[in-house]
Amino acid sequence: MSEQRQPGRAETDSRAPSVGEADRRLLLRIREAAELLALSERQVWSLITAGELRPIRPIGIRLIRVAREDVVALVDRWREQSQGAAFGDAARDDVG
Repeated sequence: MSEQRQPGRAETDSRAPSVGEADRRLLLRIREAAELLALSERQVWSLITAGELRPIRPIGIRLIRVAREDVVALVDRWREQSQGAAFGDAARDDVG
């Protein structure tokens, strides 16, 4: 007998989290952090190397994760820096 598939059910990678599950997790894979930031994985590694994101290494497990709250904090810093830069540019334009 052949195995029957349920109609309307897509085959997925059993390791891939559902959208709702990924939204609740505290720790993200590098790939997931890259997707949230709209960056490449290499750019996320560069942020870790530069100290912008802290790598989390669970004890006894050979993997690296990034805390979701650190990703959110990074975006908040970027937002503040870009707003400050925008205001600084406007102030310079008024002086000239």
